[in-house]
Amino acid sequence: MVELSNATLGITRLPMRVTKIDFGTLDSNKIRLDLVQDVFYSANPSFADPDGSEWTDPTVGVEAFPADEQVAFEAPRALVRRDPRDGSLVDKVYAAARARGSAAIFEVRERHASGAVSGDFNVAGTSFQFAKIGVLDSALSTKSAYPLTTLDLAATPDSQSDLTGSFSTTDDLTELGTNLRNLVLVGDEFMLVESASNSGAVTRLANVYRGALDSVQADHAVGTPVYVLSSGAAITDDSIPETDNVEVKLIPVSINAELLESAATTITFTMDKRVRRPYPPALLTLNSVDWDTTDVSLESGGTGPEDFHIDVDLQRRDYRTADLGNEITALTEDAATTFSDFPSANSTEHLVTVVHDPGGADDAVYTAEVVSGTNFALERLVLLQALDGAVPSADLRISVQSRHTDAGETLTSRQTLVHDFDIASALEGQFEFGLLSQNETSAQYTADAAGSHGFTLSSVFSAGDVEYRIDTGGGFGAWTTLISAGNTSGSIAGVAVSDVIEVRHTSSDVAILKQLDMAAPGAGTDAFAILES
Repeated sequence: MVELSNATLGITRLPMRVTKIDFGTLDSNKIRLDLVQDVFYSANPSFADPDGSEWTDPTVGVEAFPADEQVAFEAPRALVRRDPRDGSLVDKVYAAARARGSAAIFEVRERHASGAVSGDFNVAGTSFQFAKIGVLDSALSTKSAYPLTTLDLAATPDSQSDLTGSFSTTDDLTELGTNLRNLVLVGDEFMLVESASNSGAVTRLANVYRGALDSVQADHAVGTPVYVLSSGAAITDDSIPETDNVEVKLIPVSINAELLESAATTITFTMDKRVRRPYPPALLTLNSVDWDTTDVSLESGGTGPEDFHIDVDLQRRDYRTADLGNEITALTEDAATTFSDFPSANSTEHLVTVVHDPGGADDAVYTAEVVSGTNFALERLVLLQALDGAVPSADLRISVQSRHTDAGETLTSRQTLVHDFDIASALEGQFEFGLLSQNETSAQYTADAAGSHGFTLSSVFSAGDVEYRIDTGGGFGAWTTLISAGNTSGSIAGVAVSDVIEVRHTSSDVAILKQLDMAAPGAGTDAFAILES
């Protein structure tokens, strides 16, 4: 190693490595060196300082999931059974969140107790994927056919390409219903989707099977978030007692940072024995029309006043479908077809409630009427009796819950199938004498046509009569027999316009429910009364 300096070349003390030496001869007095610059060493004065690399450290911060971009809830039986790590029947938590910041995964941390919840949160699961989220582009009501042909999602907060790309395509309904591909959550309703595509500015879902798993079809407002659970979610590793109060925090984690636990939004709920509860029915049919919302006639079924009714049919489901069965089959055929021992295996039955003017008067017609088969009759007389002898003036609502016995305990479905519809009746426009118990005087009917007014009783009284009295302008006269015991017809002759008629019955028959009809002459107003014990 030598140092080389050369003023002409501007070199000062440049380190040089000797690669070859020529010592010359005795008579030349000269030594020749072959040198190469030594790149393994430099003296301080040899080079200037290097330029900066212009490298910028990447952003590694994490952000808390907004409350409307995360969900956590008690896992339904169908998802518990499909847990690839442990499909045993235990109570777990299911969670999903949308990616934010530089998060690569998120942890599910929970704590629970039978009473007030306190103490440390524990890591109960991890998700390595995130759910995509869109919103409903328009309001969605109950009463969709199977499948709903299209459902449009507005691409927010995720982009249209991300949202559409989070769905796979399948026309294999067994694969879709068994493996739960393309599972989405809208409110509390699960849906299974065959495919998705771009349609203008929206993501259009095709062939959507609504009310899947243990949920039912429900109304959803425009802008309701739609979570694509199949694109990313987590189920907890540990089980939780089936009635405990639970607090959950979803913690985003990046390559070298994680959110402070105190900064995460807390999700709270109470476990509700979800894995053991029955499935609600999937579909309600009125007079063989699925989800009929037209003016459904109270005289659709039956041949007379005492058996006029609306036929109501239920598409029943069995919670054993969740045990790796086909959730789409459960939506499209009755459970007795799928399971030969349904409903006897768990003593499954249905509780039916019928209400007039839901959200208004809320007049109860049926309360917890038990239905063990696939259908029941909504009877006109029962409805009129519940409304004090008046024809319904607003919508009717039928609500149906399932009930069964599991591990010796009677449990009802977590969700209730609800259907609202309008009614029509041949009694509309008639005068209502009202609901009359024994010896109760009716409302007053003012005749608007002269002549004989005929009366018909739906079936005979074994004891007691139907009576009338009339006010022709000087006050009411005495009560007079109109239809005697054992008969079904009678009339009031010589009625003049503006005469006032009252009716009553004197029967002591037990548990009666009958209808009394009055036919006015010509274009006069007809009338009816409901008679009870």
